[in-house]
Amino acid sequence: DRGEYTVGVRVWNLRGPVVTVHPIDLLPGPPIHDPRVHDIDLTRGVRRYRLRARDERGLLLTEIPSPLLVRFEDGVRGFNWSDGQLEIFAAQSELVVTLLNQGFKVEDVKIAAGDTDLVFHALNPIEVLLPGLRAACGPDRKVRVSMILESGTGLPTGIEGVNQRTGESHGYSRWHLSKSGGAWLGDGDLVRVPLIRNGKYQVVIRVHEEGVGGDVSLDHGSYDVVLDDFSPHRVVVDIDEARIEAAIQQLRQRRQDG
Repeated sequence: DRGEYTVGVRVWNLRGPVVTVHPIDLLPGPPIHDPRVHDIDLTRGVRRYRLRARDERGLLLTEIPSPLLVRFEDGVRGFNWSDGQLEIFAAQSELVVTLLNQGFKVEDVKIAAGDTDLVFHALNPIEVLLPGLRAACGPDRKVRVSMILESGTGLPTGIEGVNQRTGESHGYSRWHLSKSGGAWLGDGDLVRVPLIRNGKYQVVIRVHEEGVGGDVSLDHGSYDVVLDDFSPHRVVVDIDEARIEAAIQQLRQRRQDG
């Protein structure tokens, strides 16, 4: 229809158009060739951030389950790493980001547009000794030892993840936001669990059964955890063998019931 129009160029996750052309008058007749909408320069309103995640030795961290958190004017968004790399488009020339990764320190970093290597600083895993657990569960049973932070993480609630290429959004579990961590029990009774912050953690033993979906989870108390000392700390968990045996029987019954 004829009339006066505005052309706006938008980028996913950015508030408002990054480039605006106004007014454009549409009149009857041949197509209008307005030079203002040809070869629009997006660099006037969009900055590109190309990020790489590295450890203190300079090695690329290719497996990061947690998102990079980025502060925008309207809130915090999460961006997922892919093989240790990440690309973000933003209107700001600088961003404040929060580094999250299991087994590494939580840090806020200010970055400028362009190429940046973000360095993650490792923390000691917590050593969890559960005397008698492997014997109680048998040599082949899968057992997961989880640790869940009892206090808040200090992170904003309801963080939304955004894919700027598709516009799709998603939420994050407490594991992705590093409120919990875990490790599989090996041949012995000691596991090393990567976590990201000091605090009081609930220890949960998750007993599995081959051919049965899910697990039986057993709370085994709360323990103070320190991660940033020179050497790893250890907590010793007194296991409840009667509850573990009951969990195994429950899983066997599930398998029999089909």
